[in-house]
Amino acid sequence: MRKPHPRIRKATKWTSAALALILIAAWGVSEFSIFGIRTNHWNVQVYFGNVLVYYDHSGTSFGLTPTWIWLRFDDANEDRSWWIKSSPPMPWFAYTTVTIPLWMPLSFFLLLSGTAWRFDTLARRRNQSHLCQNCSYNLTGLKPGSNCPECNTTPPPLSVECKE
Repeated sequence: MRKPHPRIRKATKWTSAALALILIAAWGVSEFSIFGIRTNHWNVQVYFGNVLVYYDHSGTSFGLTPTWIWLRFDDANEDRSWWIKSSPPMPWFAYTTVTIPLWMPLSFFLLLSGTAWRFDTLARRRNQSHLCQNCSYNLTGLKPGSNCPECNTTPPPLSVECKE
């Protein structure tokens, strides 16, 4: 089994952590206001911990330039959704909506970030403890840069550290 490249792992770790923080902030703001963006036939809104994606099939449009939406709640009725809801286009409706709760993508990005952090920590510990990156064979008595006698892989170069 091939392990992911360290740069891919680090990019995944930091990108998913940043997206998770953005989703947490959006969830917090959505508890007291509605915000989103409206374009030609698309309307995307975040409210009460949900993302509403709205597509207008009719000939009318919201305009060619994107318009930002920001509304504050004044004790409006809560329309919370804990699972994905959708309404397909019907003859009497000219639009399609999909409502996605923010906890779903947030859970995905937190799990992805946590897994990438764990793999990065394990790789760093394995490199510092003189174990083979591939099979975990102890390379303590071998010359630096020599191949692993167990699986014949070349170890990565050791990082240069300042020792005072």
